[in-house]
Amino acid sequence: MKIIDELTNRLRSIDVQIDQKTGHKMSKYERYADWFLRRMYAYKPAPKFVFYVKDFGKNSQLTKELDNLDDETLDDVFVETITRLFDFVNNGKFFWKRSLINWEVLE
Repeated sequence: MKIIDELTNRLRSIDVQIDQKTGHKMSKYERYADWFLRRMYAYKPAPKFVFYVKDFGKNSQLTKELDNLDDETLDDVFVETITRLFDFVNNGKFFWKRSLINWEVLE
């Protein structure tokens, strides 16, 4: 889906910094995905992956498209986006279950 590509690319461009451990550039959400993966099974329940509306652009076309999705499609979009972020940071170190991925969007 085009919206998943747009959302993933947007999140991978926010607050990019050099990771001190690896020397690679990582966005705010990639760093969060790395943190999340390390805690997904340790925390009961698993933590929620938190997104912030300001990072989508409050009145952006992307935000409008997300607002127009039904709940099931919206869940699929965010879970797939999180999965892609995991793929970028994981390097095969961790296995994850889609069923453990919970998310929320905050203002």
